[in-house]
Amino acid sequence: MRVYYDIEEEPDAVVYINAVGIKERNQVRIAGEIYDL
Repeated sequence: MRVYYDIEEEPDAVVYINAVGIKERNQVRIAGEIYDL
């Protein structure tokens, strides 16, 4: 599993989750779409 996120430190610390995917060898599946790494 892979989680892609951004962190905003100012003025308050906030983490934004952009996507969650399943990693299989050299590919990751996010929302049913396959991306090569």
